[in-house]
Amino acid sequence: MKAEIITDVTSYRREVERYAALTGTSLKEAMEESVAILAGTLARKFPPKSLAQGRKAIKNDLKRIFTPVDKNIAAEWEMNEGLGIYTNQTGHVFKTKTGAIYAVDGELHRPNASMREMNAHHLKYRDSRGRVTRAGSRTRDIGRWRFVDKMHVKASTFNAYVKFVSISLGSLKSGWAPATYRFKGAKELPGWIRRHASDNGRVIDAMKKNGNGYIEIVNEIPYASRWASINASVVNSQKRMFKKRIYYELKKQAKEFERRSK
Repeated sequence: MKAEIITDVTSYRREVERYAALTGTSLKEAMEESVAILAGTLARKFPPKSLAQGRKAIKNDLKRIFTPVDKNIAAEWEMNEGLGIYTNQTGHVFKTKTGAIYAVDGELHRPNASMREMNAHHLKYRDSRGRVTRAGSRTRDIGRWRFVDKMHVKASTFNAYVKFVSISLGSLKSGWAPATYRFKGAKELPGWIRRHASDNGRVIDAMKKNGNGYIEIVNEIPYASRWASINASVVNSQKRMFKKRIYYELKKQAKEFERRSK
């Protein structure tokens, strides 16, 4: 069963009913507009906040299991059969700025790794949300060597893989997109969200023309329910928004009444 997240907009129905009555709008039309705005807000609030932030998060995530190295350094490495590790001519793989020396197991020294091989290594450490677990960041000390459980690859290959993984950015947000297409009122979502929107969410519209019934929007991304707190916050914000609309509409009508009374 999918861990989808369902948003029932009837939680602020009373506010929408009052607003519709004040403006002379049908309840169904007002509810549909509210759903479109709600869905657009949810899409913007769910992570990542921006495409740039998402790419940065993916890159940092991948650096927990991959170490990009300069191609010239990679070419200098030689296999030390006795230790079962790759070392360079100075007898160690890397010396960090702090002076620490660490090594990498031979099977993880992959300067010529393909994208497919990197993906296989990546999948070993991904959790249900697609994030990298901390397992890939482990180290173990053997004598003067510190071994790291990261695959060492060429920097150019690493950057290409980051770009490949980044294609998935926007899929979580896209679960709310169907409602923004179906009903008028929402701002158009960016292309990096829209490209995933075909089957990541759905709208359940059981509202009749007279306003009876309900509307639900469903984000079908399996891990969307992890952000249920954002969903609740946005729904509450929507309720406050309609209260403000009611306030300003009453204020507007009061001014109009006062003007006509003069």
